[in-house]
Amino acid sequence: VCVTARWIGESFSSVLPAAQIGGELARARALSLFGVPPVKSGASVIVDVTVGLVSEMAYVIVGVAVFTGLAAGSGAEARLQLALGIGAFVLIAVLMILAQVSQPFGRLLRRLGGRMGEGLGARLLGGAAAVEDAVLRSYGRRRAIAAAFVWRILGWFAGAVEFWLAMRLMGSPIGVQEA
Repeated sequence: VCVTARWIGESFSSVLPAAQIGGELARARALSLFGVPPVKSGASVIVDVTVGLVSEMAYVIVGVAVFTGLAAGSGAEARLQLALGIGAFVLIAVLMILAQVSQPFGRLLRRLGGRMGEGLGARLLGGAAAVEDAVLRSYGRRRAIAAAFVWRILGWFAGAVEFWLAMRLMGSPIGVQEA
């Protein structure tokens, strides 16, 4: 079910002229159509997008570190820039996760609740709280999050190996570091 929903989301993002978020919404909807409760499907997509982004950041850090090591004359300044880049990536990842676990939508809807009317405000607040609670429960499953991260980063490195192999088969061999 999850793989099919992932393919649907990726297809939607690739084919239709919509922002990348369109595929994520399609994926959550597909999970719901396959019987996953809407709150759980929404939370799983939020957590999956975060894990994907953090794993991509880790892959980029490794790539930039390898590239910096290959660059001629990369000295202290290059290492400082690499360290600053790593710090910025870590900060972004931490802020993104903190924003998710601090339950921002519930707080916002509690502030706006009186202005929206009791029925709509209560329904939105209940829905936001349910999704935020499901996100927190998902992050509580640390082994599953770590496994998802490992699978994602292995996928990124498999893509680099695929590129390396394709270049070699096309008669333009490159080193593993360049891939």
